[in-house]
Amino acid sequence: MGSDTVRSTDLARALGRARRVDEIATIALRWLTELRGVVRAGFALPVVGGRQLRFLSSDGAPAEEPSQWCSIDAYDRLPLNDAIRTGRNVVLDNPTEFATRYPELFAAQEDGAPRSVVAVALRAGEQRLGGLLLYRDHDLTDPAAELAMLDGLATDVARALLAARPPAHSPVELVCEQAPAGAAPDEALETANLLLPADEKAPGLARRFLRGTLNDWSIGDEILDAALLCASEVVTNVILHVQESSVISVHRREKRLTVHVHQPTVGEPPAIKSVEHDDPLAVAGRGLALVNAVATRWDTSSTGSMSCVWFELSLADLG
Repeated sequence: MGSDTVRSTDLARALGRARRVDEIATIALRWLTELRGVVRAGFALPVVGGRQLRFLSSDGAPAEEPSQWCSIDAYDRLPLNDAIRTGRNVVLDNPTEFATRYPELFAAQEDGAPRSVVAVALRAGEQRLGGLLLYRDHDLTDPAAELAMLDGLATDVARALLAARPPAHSPVELVCEQAPAGAAPDEALETANLLLPADEKAPGLARRFLRGTLNDWSIGDEILDAALLCASEVVTNVILHVQESSVISVHRREKRLTVHVHQPTVGEPPAIKSVEHDDPLAVAGRGLALVNAVATRWDTSSTGSMSCVWFELSLADLG
């Protein structure tokens, strides 16, 4: 364990220089897989309001840039999921402990179960940022020392994640937490976001995400229907004209609901149009006009290679 501790200093320096989530994940996985007896490592981040995890395994992660992130249900009974959900580390010292606490996962090991498993939560105060997973080929003879070493790594990784800035070209790392231009700077009471694919499934996924989120927040049907209509039109517009993945985020403040859709910038931002001047027989091009008619207000913004269409619904008017 002594050599692992010495190497952790170099790890902290490398994480301190990282500015993207992909870099942080690569550095952490590379360091974990070089520890004695490690047969597999994993890195996970919560998305979709904590209902899913973006997971990267050392099995398929290339040396430089991870590209094989996958999504898993955050409520599946797994050591890493439990660590992230509860904020408490999971330590399985030996195969008996593994088989007793996670029998289905133990039985599913195709190449033989690891001798020990540790899942460490990435925390920043009360906030849970993700987790690290470690499979070893030997029993843990000193679990306390193992946890002390991994907790040090988790602290450095969490610090790097908080300092990281999302790459302009990658909506997958975008978390929308700022109020749109012209909106009051008060903090959102609740926030949720979802990565959408660059295909025709995106509008439906956006609607299901919004419906579930707003139902969880006890938002009334009138606001819910308006939000679903506007979001569907905005996301459809992205698929028709941008054809790239996007991120939808929803923020509830005291008297209003704001929805953002961020996507890569392609051409000029869409112009605000009035419904009254549209051709009533037109079968396309009316989406943003509907947003203009339904939303309390909406607008577009652009920073670098990312653009945002956002709309706001007044809870006082519609609730």
